[in-house]
Amino acid sequence: MIIEIDTNLLEYPLDGFLHQANCFHTMGGGIAFFIKKKYPELYEADVQHGPRGDVGRLGQFSFVKCHDDKIGYNLYSQHNFGGMHRNTNYEALYSGLAKIKIHSEENNIHKLGLPRNMGCVLGGGSWRVVKAIIDDVFDNWGDELYICNYNP
Repeated sequence: MIIEIDTNLLEYPLDGFLHQANCFHTMGGGIAFFIKKKYPELYEADVQHGPRGDVGRLGQFSFVKCHDDKIGYNLYSQHNFGGMHRNTNYEALYSGLAKIKIHSEENNIHKLGLPRNMGCVLGGGSWRVVKAIIDDVFDNWGDELYICNYNP
């Protein structure tokens, strides 16, 4: 079940959360900046996941059990960052979301959240396309996916 709510992703009572990450270990802008600040252990999982700039990370994810017992996911669906073009890779987004869905099912994560406009603000993606991918991956999911309409 997909539920859109007006809340802060980082404060809502969830079992896990995810965000789009690039392959360069930055987490320096957008919601990633706030995630890095609140969950430095998720940033460390990003750094440990693979070499800086490795395009092979696209479509993959890293995760960690955070200090508040939530599972945090870095979804690698953006290779580079910056510029005035689309950095979000829709195929990597689809593949990574599908893998996170399976991982969350296997690990009893029943309430998963992600930020509205994920991959669209700094990543340059289209929310219409990203939302269609989310809908397709999580269609008929027995657990709850929260799209949080507020970023800190």
